[in-house]
Amino acid sequence: MIGRHGFSDLRIGCGGPLHTYRHRLQEKMTGLDHHLSLEEDRLKQQLDKDQELQYLKDKLTDQEDRSHKDNVRFFGIPEQVEGADASTFHKDSLPVFTGLTFFHPLEFQLAHRMGPPKNAPRWRSRPIIACVVQHKQVHQLLNAAQSHSPYD
Repeated sequence: MIGRHGFSDLRIGCGGPLHTYRHRLQEKMTGLDHHLSLEEDRLKQQLDKDQELQYLKDKLTDQEDRSHKDNVRFFGIPEQVEGADASTFHKDSLPVFTGLTFFHPLEFQLAHRMGPPKNAPRWRSRPIIACVVQHKQVHQLLNAAQSHSPYD
């Protein structure tokens, strides 16, 4: 039978009044809500970091693509013809090979051989990659190479 104070006199089998257990349950629920809120904040921060990381990866890829657009590869040039400085060799010899007249002197920011070291066994010369300073000259070189191509 329920007493005159309602359910507050009701006792649970382990001996404590119902409001004590309700209070403990509320504390646990509050703690769980707080923990859930913290986890949601951490997840949001992680998602923000993931989005920022993807943005930075895309930006890096774009920068790499832009930095490689002025690179030109030369094939079939015998080993050690260029001497110690491939940039100077190409600057002087390419206008002669291609028959092109450049409005500005042909300049390379960097030029070097690609592939295994020169003392490694191989059956053909290593290609040379060069970074042209002026982008217009890249197009002139490519057009000259296409006009001299045996595959037309």
